[in-house]
Amino acid sequence: MSLHNRTVRLHINNESDLYNKFSLGICDDEGEGSVNPEINPELIDYLQKKAFDMPRIYGIKIELRVKGKSSQELAEIRELIKTEIRKKIFRTNVALFRMRRQSVILVLGAFVPLTVQHFFSQFIQRYALTEFFLVVAWVFMWKAVELFFFDHKDTAKERTALRRILKADFVD
Repeated sequence: MSLHNRTVRLHINNESDLYNKFSLGICDDEGEGSVNPEINPELIDYLQKKAFDMPRIYGIKIELRVKGKSSQELAEIRELIKTEIRKKIFRTNVALFRMRRQSVILVLGAFVPLTVQHFFSQFIQRYALTEFFLVVAWVFMWKAVELFFFDHKDTAKERTALRRILKADFVD
């Protein structure tokens, strides 16, 4: 990883701040306890922001302390956090795939107005129609460039921050 780690302190005093309040109401068949509590999304967003703001030359160490929890319970909480991070990475990968696919479709879609524009410029001497189809083609091309180079970059940075959290060392 790196020579130096930076620590992100995650100290939680109230257990209700740890879990998503909507996942705590799910009970097993006997009506006891929460079967699969989910980590509060605000905690994941907080970790993601800290990882995003931290220079990449540093590794990340997450200091996790939850009031009244044993080390075994903390290990379960760490696994829940990592599970939520994996889910978010998967959603980010899907978003990146969709952006690439949309940009390819837009580039291919730009060839239709370019072909029509070329046809009009060669056979039908209509300046307004020729320019109209040229502008439409450029709009398609620009949107493809915007998706692939600008939006894609921000989402890829988010994924990098999430991967850094996934690789982080947890300490108690």
